[in-house]
Amino acid sequence: EVQIPHEKYISLLNNKLIEVEASADFWIEGRRHRATMEAQGAGSRYQRQWSYKVVFEEGTLVRDLPSFNLSAQVWDKSRIRTALVNAIYEKAGFISFETFPVYWRLNGAGQGLYIVIERIDDDFFVRHPEYPVHELIKVGFEATFSFREGLKLDKSFKTKIPENNSLSVLGDFIHALDETPVEDTFTGLEKYLDIEQYL
Repeated sequence: EVQIPHEKYISLLNNKLIEVEASADFWIEGRRHRATMEAQGAGSRYQRQWSYKVVFEEGTLVRDLPSFNLSAQVWDKSRIRTALVNAIYEKAGFISFETFPVYWRLNGAGQGLYIVIERIDDDFFVRHPEYPVHELIKVGFEATFSFREGLKLDKSFKTKIPENNSLSVLGDFIHALDETPVEDTFTGLEKYLDIEQYL
């Protein structure tokens, strides 16, 4: 059960393209938690159901999570692909994340079935030391991996770890993707990507 002052909720809905936060009370298993909500995922903002980023006040953990995405899964009507892929990743030894379904209500009105997804950001790796990470880059909505389409690195990507805002290695990799002939893929990209391990 989530409660947001009506005027704050209207303000949130009226700002599809601007990041706007709304303070909210989350009632989970009979306990009240203070949090902020903001629209998450540009694609969902043009659908009937929006997805949200939820961040609890400092020091609050819900199912050991300080924040999560409340995902409407607008591209997956089955609502099971995220859980399925995460289970496969976990079995294969890749990074996995907490995810579970919830039915939630907003100001007394049912919002339907959503999926809670643990956010993979810099805090994720602090909580999960079993996953060492050298670099973490967030990909923006509608980003491409080709300079041929007028890509501007700093508009489409953001370095999260380390916080030096350097995208030079990524830029070199994308340039190599553009310039390497298909028949030379393994030799041309091996400086940037362990293709055998990736596959």
